[in-house]
Amino acid sequence: MFGYVIADKTRLTKDEIARYRSFYCGVCISIGKRYSQLPRLTLSYDMPFLAMLLTSLYEKKDEGGQLRCVHHLMQKQHFISNEIIDYCADMNLLLAYYKCIDDINDDNSLSARFLKSRLEKPVSVIKQKYPKKSEVIHKGLEALSKLERESFCNLDACLKTFGNILGEIFVFSDDNWAKTLYNTGNALGEFIYACDAYEDYDSDIKKGSFNPLHEIMKEKDGEDQAVRLLNMLMGRCAMEADKLPLEQDISIINNILYHGVWVRFNLIRYKKTKGKERAAV
Repeated sequence: MFGYVIADKTRLTKDEIARYRSFYCGVCISIGKRYSQLPRLTLSYDMPFLAMLLTSLYEKKDEGGQLRCVHHLMQKQHFISNEIIDYCADMNLLLAYYKCIDDINDDNSLSARFLKSRLEKPVSVIKQKYPKKSEVIHKGLEALSKLERESFCNLDACLKTFGNILGEIFVFSDDNWAKTLYNTGNALGEFIYACDAYEDYDSDIKKGSFNPLHEIMKEKDGEDQAVRLLNMLMGRCAMEADKLPLEQDISIINNILYHGVWVRFNLIRYKKTKGKERAAV
């Protein structure tokens, strides 16, 4: 469900790309150093984005360094290390673990069973550190799975449920910024869920599977309705993020919020349009 919160690298400078990558490497290294190597495979750019946003907001020092890893054997890569990096690494593993449980319950996935077994030890530690967030993620994904099994497609309920999960994750500290961070994550979570549904729509319909956008997409202007919904959700996310006093890395953060999140969606939409054009010929 993740993988939409990325930068549009065509709009970044070389230094900005290196800086952006350093957060990814930081979260990846945090997972490997504190837990084990295999869980690093669960990482996408979603939590590194949160790490960058929170590091900017709380003005954390750029501790870290350079090192080689399995993916970069020839050249050392810069990485960032701080308590927020560790927090985002922990949230990444919580999400991956409970997603495994969801996949096992849905179709008894063997790969999910294998990954879950490798995540149980680190997640047991993380759950003790963040019991509330662990419960919100677990209960939220359970509720979402239940909603998706119902015959009536309640899009608003699905969006709200997943939005609440990411909203909770965005709240690093119970302080003056907690509400704005929650609202930012909530809107982003709803956007991610809707994007994922849009990407899977054609295959879901062919298989007769649940898709939360079905009621919208079956209309004559369904495609336009879906795009308007996504624009509204991302607009709300950007509006909330703009309330945060961000200075460091603001150009990269804005790149992601205003351009990057649309990169994968636009590619998906382009492929869908081309597919329909070929079918019409």
